Amino acid sequence: MVMGHDQSWSTQFEIKKLDDEKRLATVIVSVVTKADGTPITDLQGDIIEIDELESAFIEAFADGGMRKGGEMHAKIGGADVVQHFTLSKAERVALGFGDGEEMGIAKLRVNDDSLWQKIKTAQLPAISIAGTADREPA
Repeated sequence: MVMGHDQSWSTQFEIKKLDDEKRLATVIVSVVTKADGTPITDLQGDIIEIDELESAFIEAFADGGMRKGGEMHAKIGGADVVQHFTLSKAERVALGFGDGEEMGIAKLRVNDDSLWQKIKTAQLPAISIAGTADREPA
């Protein structure tokens, strides 16, 4: 999959960690392989390699196509994506994490008071991120 500006999308991600003081929410955007290296088929039926996910992240952020988050697809814009990265098997080992899943991770700064309150009180267990993409057949 190549990220670009042709197809708008929005998807939700489970919130894994909160920083109350900084109003930051950390989410796993995509897990692409299991710890044993088995590829994972995503909800759209795609299998994405970690290198493809990394390239998609880089292109989406460089082009401004994936920067806003919000409430369950209905209210995008209450949060800004402030960090994003992928974690490959090689990176896991180099960083001392050992074997594990390959994944993409993002951190969002929540600006909307109502959205932050819902996240903090677990009324909203996931947050949406919107963007644009070009879908390429395998």
